[in-house]
Amino acid sequence: MVIARKALLVAVCWSLGWPGFVPATADVLASLPDSDPAATELAAAVARLRSLCAPLWGGLSNECMAGLDGIYLDRVVTRNWHSEPLTDSPEGAKGPWRPLPVADRIVWRDVFESPLEFRFAVEDAIVDSRCLAMPGDAPHELRDACAADAFARLSVLHRACRRIVQWEASDDVDWATDWELERRQLAEDAHRPDYAQRVAGLDESELHFSWRVAKCRAVPVAAMERISSLRAYYHSDAQDTALLLVAARLGSVWANTQVGADGAELNATAKANLALAYVRRAFVALYQDDSLRMYLSYLLAAREYDRRAGTQLDWGGLEQRFTKAVLDLAQPAAERILRQGWQPMEERASTDTTWPWAIAPPVVDTRLIRRRLDEGGNVRRIYEDGSEGWVDADGSKHMLKPNGSEVITYPGHRPHLRSWVDENGRHRWLDAFGREHWIDADGAEHWIDFRGTEWILLPYEVSSSAPHDSAGEADNAASGEPE
Repeated sequence: MVIARKALLVAVCWSLGWPGFVPATADVLASLPDSDPAATELAAAVARLRSLCAPLWGGLSNECMAGLDGIYLDRVVTRNWHSEPLTDSPEGAKGPWRPLPVADRIVWRDVFESPLEFRFAVEDAIVDSRCLAMPGDAPHELRDACAADAFARLSVLHRACRRIVQWEASDDVDWATDWELERRQLAEDAHRPDYAQRVAGLDESELHFSWRVAKCRAVPVAAMERISSLRAYYHSDAQDTALLLVAARLGSVWANTQVGADGAELNATAKANLALAYVRRAFVALYQDDSLRMYLSYLLAAREYDRRAGTQLDWGGLEQRFTKAVLDLAQPAAERILRQGWQPMEERASTDTTWPWAIAPPVVDTRLIRRRLDEGGNVRRIYEDGSEGWVDADGSKHMLKPNGSEVITYPGHRPHLRSWVDENGRHRWLDAFGREHWIDADGAEHWIDFRGTEWILLPYEVSSSAPHDSAGEADNAASGEPE
């Protein structure tokens, strides 16, 4: 592939983590004590299945898949994702502890057995205006009516399979080489006292990943297609974060234990469910405030509110992860939090009022973009601030600033999501980010970004000295405003 083998595997690893969170567990073997019967049983099963399934990167036999299904189909997806980057120690690999729902845990069987079923449920919900929960909304009462759990399951599916499906479509993907490189990297730490445990963890990681690749290959293409009503995450193709956020807003308990939140999301969640709001608030304290003590204090407050409401969350692992002495230190702050009640979080002003929905807000500003052919035959976009942008023959995107600095990126090809002709016979399309474009009667292209700016790309200005035989070839009509 174009990417180095090591870089490929690391990219796969990090594509499997929810943005803003450390993976819950890097490998199960490292998270279980050596004396734990479950660890012994799992290690024996892994050794047997690695032998039965060899070679892992050929076609796995029916007997092999049946054995792997027996281990993984009913495993909670958040127990461990496997294939995460190796860390300095098993303890460091675990990441932050969080409670899981008592009755709303997603296992791999939920994800792989009927992916089209929850894909169709999501599509049905999206056409219901009640389900378009906006920033600052948390209509948890619509959980069933708006298929919140289907959004959560589809999010897991996209997180688990999107990168795999993309790379499987390439001609030279070589998982065996990638994993052998990871194994050689680990061998450099053979002197460490936990080396054998880390090798065992890698053995199971490779086994699990091989199983997941096979499962992802079998997912219907329609289940993995982009949903045009939802925006991609920060100009990537991924939609798992958007799906997860919608699931959380609509009341999925599982999603609320997995996704980060800003002030508006937290305040809205607090109105619907204080226990879940404090769980999410705990991770803000951990990552934004860098305070382990307040992280634990908010979790303790969440546990108390959850108990008062009837216990939706499983708190059994809290005392296993943290000592009583550590929890006792956090208890006074937790009691203060409970006395004070919910303290509204600051909500930062934002013009991006629709995330993650691909809905153009009212126009608050208009910007013009001129375009001309340069001496090399490239179509240049001239922005109002004097910046010039163009795409050259190899697909590299250039942005030349007025101060002379130039930024070159290679965003790759992103096809339109949908194209059609409107009632006036004019061409319209949704670009790869979900923004609608149209051509007016004068030939200018229009689109509205998600901050309310309408961009107008004017027709070509062709100078007499510029070549005419490549007009428009390098112009990326759907690339949008400057990034």
